[in-house]
Amino acid sequence: HYIENDVDFSLESIAQEMYISTSYLSRMFNKIENLNYKDYILNLRLAKACHLLTTTNQTVEEIALHCGYRESSSFSRAFKSRHLLSPMNYRKQQTQKYSDPSNT
Repeated sequence: HYIENDVDFSLESIAQEMYISTSYLSRMFNKIENLNYKDYILNLRLAKACHLLTTTNQTVEEIALHCGYRESSSFSRAFKSRHLLSPMNYRKQQTQKYSDPSNT
C-alpha cells in the first residue's frame, strides 16, 4: 500500500514517528527481519513488480511508478540486478511458462 501511494516510509520518517533514533530502529529491524531495511523495501518493490508484470498489461514505466520508482531506468537496473532479466524479458518468460501446455 505504501509503495504505490508515494508515502514517505523512509527509515528516518518511521523512526521519527516512533520517537526513536534511526540507528536504533535500523538495528532492531535488522535483528528481527535478519535483513537491512533498504533490502527489505527493495524486495517488496520487486515482488510487487513481478506480480504486476505477470498479471497485468501495464507498461514497464507504469509498473515502475506503481512500485515506487520515479525513473523506469532505475527500476529496470534494480530488476535486472535481482532477476538477471530485464522486466520485459521476465514478462515474456513468465507468459511462455504459463502458456506452455507441457507445464501443466
